[in-house]
Amino acid sequence: MWRVTGAPKNHLWQECGITITRKIIEDNTRIIDGCLDNTRLNILEALQIKENTPKLNIQAVDLQALLSMR
Repeated sequence: MWRVTGAPKNHLWQECGITITRKIIEDNTRIIDGCLDNTRLNILEALQIKENTPKLNIQAVDLQALLSMR
């Protein structure tokens, strides 16, 4: 999973000039919440992203997945 293309790989290359490795991911990843229910886990993730606005989770297009956000 850690070798896939995407935001983490692009961010490390563009901002830091380094190639992503498993060690870098493990050393710099922190679990901030958890849930055994997949639906609730997705909601927790969305709330964390909305509250903390991490650089790696900025959407190019606003998906407005929740009806209440439209």
